[in-house]
Amino acid sequence: MKKTKEEVNLKSIFDAIFERCTQVFKQKRTVSRAKELAHGLLNCTGRVTITGMLIAVGRQFVDWTAAYQLFRGSRMNTDKLFEVATKICLKQLSPDQIIVAHMDDTVLIKVGKKIHGTSWRRTPLGPAFHTNFIWAKRFIQISLSLRNNTDFNSQSKAIPVDFIIILWLINHTKVSLILSN
Repeated sequence: MKKTKEEVNLKSIFDAIFERCTQVFKQKRTVSRAKELAHGLLNCTGRVTITGMLIAVGRQFVDWTAAYQLFRGSRMNTDKLFEVATKICLKQLSPDQIIVAHMDDTVLIKVGKKIHGTSWRRTPLGPAFHTNFIWAKRFIQISLSLRNNTDFNSQSKAIPVDFIIILWLINHTKVSLILSN
């Protein structure tokens, strides 16, 4: 099957953007593994999990340990990764265009009581008249909005530029909010 010019162009653009992120990773093999999972993320159908990404790139019959180890410890600097995304987004804006940012506050349900950053949270899907609590971790995602420069009434694309874990520390006298990266 022959690839069209547009498919080759999109893949080369994706690879060029990913090449700008190579300084984020500590080892070359981590870069290639992350790039493979990123391709799997784009091709994944259904629930987007590490398993789904591996299946999307055809690695379901090999050892998955290395892919899961990519997300443990400090094998990549996520602050620098989002810094690259922010720079690319800001280059796309014209000098007279305003910057529009979106913030999304979300909770991810967890099961383990010893997971760092988890606590009892009010479920956002519960009814207003009855408070339901879930054991969860709270995040804030910040995205920049990019739209077509020629058509001001066009839809925009929200590109994630930061992902912040929200931690609450309870002191004896006050409750303080900590934003951690």
